Amino acid sequence: MKINGQLTLNEFHDKDQPLPKGKSDRIDKALTRFFTCCDVSFRIVESPFFLDFLQELNSAYSPFSRDILTKRLFEEELGYVNSKVLRELEVTKNLTLALDGWSSLNHLSIWNFTILTPTNKEYIYQLLDLSSNSHTGEFIAEKIEDILIRVGAEKFSAIVSDNGSNVRKARGIIQSKHPYIEDVRCISHCVNLISCDIVKHPFAENLLKKINILANFFRNNAMAGAKLRELIKSMNVKGGGIVPFCKTRWTTAFQSISDIIRLKAVLEELASTNYSNILSNEKIKPIIRSWNFFNDLKVLAFILKPLCDTILLLERSSANLSDCYLGMACIAASMKKLPRTFNQEFKNHCISMINKRLEEFDDDNYLLAFFLHPRFRTCLKYGVWQRIVIIAGKVAKNAGMNLECSRILCSQLLMYKNNERPFNQPYSNGIDDPIKWWTSMELEPPYLQSLALRRLQLGVERLESIAKIISYYRSNAHSEFRFYGKGTKKESLKLSDSEINAIVNDSLAELEPEEEDDDVEIIKEIQV
Repeated sequence: MKINGQLTLNEFHDKDQPLPKGKSDRIDKALTRFFTCCDVSFRIVESPFFLDFLQELNSAYSPFSRDILTKRLFEEELGYVNSKVLRELEVTKNLTLALDGWSSLNHLSIWNFTILTPTNKEYIYQLLDLSSNSHTGEFIAEKIEDILIRVGAEKFSAIVSDNGSNVRKARGIIQSKHPYIEDVRCISHCVNLISCDIVKHPFAENLLKKINILANFFRNNAMAGAKLRELIKSMNVKGGGIVPFCKTRWTTAFQSISDIIRLKAVLEELASTNYSNILSNEKIKPIIRSWNFFNDLKVLAFILKPLCDTILLLERSSANLSDCYLGMACIAASMKKLPRTFNQEFKNHCISMINKRLEEFDDDNYLLAFFLHPRFRTCLKYGVWQRIVIIAGKVAKNAGMNLECSRILCSQLLMYKNNERPFNQPYSNGIDDPIKWWTSMELEPPYLQSLALRRLQLGVERLESIAKIISYYRSNAHSEFRFYGKGTKKESLKLSDSEINAIVNDSLAELEPEEEDDDVEIIKEIQV
C-alpha cells in the first residue's frame, strides 16, 4: 500500500527483492566498522541471534560469513583507511611522530608509532613486536628513520617520547641527522613520574593500601557490598562505590581517594555497632575509625588533584606545548597552599620531588611555545628574554635561515614581546585559541608566524590493522559517519574550545584571590 505515492516504512524494509548492490555494500562496510571499532568478537556475525536481528532490520539483506568478514571485508576496510591516511599525510606538514613501548599480556614488547597532524588528528602508523631485538638507541633510531623516509622527513617538525635513556638517545640521533625535527620529551611522562614519586612516600603508600583494603573487601564480600550500595542509595550519596587504586594507572589514586572521602558518612555508618556482623574483615573497622584517616586523605587528594587535572588538560586533542608549562605552574602553585601544620616530612618530600622533575623538564621547546602563546607572553621572569632569543636563533639556524632572515625573526620576536603592530591584536581567552590567533596574523615575511605555528602545533599484524582503522575513524568521525551528531547535543560529542579554556582557568584559580599576583611569579619561576 502506498501513501501519497510512497512506500510505507514496513514495505520499504520488508520487500522481497534483493537489495541494490550499492546499498548492500554500504551495510557490509558499516558492519565491518562496527565489529572492528567496537571490540566485538568476529564470531558474533554467525550467531543466530545476530542474524535474526539483521533480518528484523531488513529482510532483504544477506549477511556475510565470518570468513568473508575476517578476510575480504576487513582487508578492504584496511586498504581504504590506509589510502585515506596516506593521502592526507602527503599534503600535510608539521607532523609529529610519537612513540612508546609497553609489554603485552603475553609478555611481548610492543612499540607503537603514532603520527599527529596540526589539526589534532592521530593516526597509528605502525605497531611493531620488537621482542626479539635489543632496544638500543641506535635500533630505535633506525625504526624512526624508516618511518621518516616513507612519509617524508621534511614533513615532520618533532619527535615525542618519554625520557628513557634509549629513546632519548634515539631522539638525539634523529635530530643530528635532521636538525629541523625537534627533540621533545613527553610531559605526561614527567607528570606521571611526579605522581609516582609522591605515592611512594610511606605516608601516601599506607593510605593507598588502606583504600585498597576497603575497596577489595566491599567488592569481594557480597553481603558487605550489597549493604554499601543500599546505604549509598538510602543516604542519597551520588557517584557509586569505591574504585581500587591501580599502580599501573596512577590517576586512579586520586579517584580512589575521592571515593572514600565522598563515602565518609556511609563508611562511618557501616563501622557502627549496627553492622558488626557484616564487616567480617577485622581490618575494616580500625581503618574507618582510625584517627585523622579522612583528613589525611583530603590532604593527599589536594596534592594529587593538580596532577590529575594537568594530565586531563594535556590529553585534550587541542593541547599544545604552551599548556605544558601552564600545567607545571599549576602543580607548583598547589604546593604553596599546603598548610604549615601538615606533615612536614611529607610536604618537604613532595616539594623536593616536584622541584627535581621540574628541573629535569626545563626544556627550550616548551619555554619558547609558552612565550609564543599570546596569553602568556608577559609571564616571563626578568632575564629569560635573552634565553628566548638564543632559542629562536637556534631554531632559525636548524630551519636553514641565513643571518639576515634570523635578524628579521628576532626583530619580529621583540615586536611581539612589546605588543607592537601587528602583534597587538586582542586575544580573547575562551573564544580564541593560539593557532587561530597566529593564523590570522598579517605578517610579511611570516618568519615568526611560521615559527609560532610550528611550535604550537606540536601536539602484531592484525592488531596493527585494527588499531589503524580505529585511530582513523576516531579522528574522522564527522566526515565518515553520515549520522554522526544528528539528534545529539553538540557539547556531548566533544569539548568546545571554551570548555577547554575553562579547565585552564580553573587550574590558574587554585591560589586564593589575595595571591593572584603570585600566580604569574610561579609561572615565571618555572621558566628559569
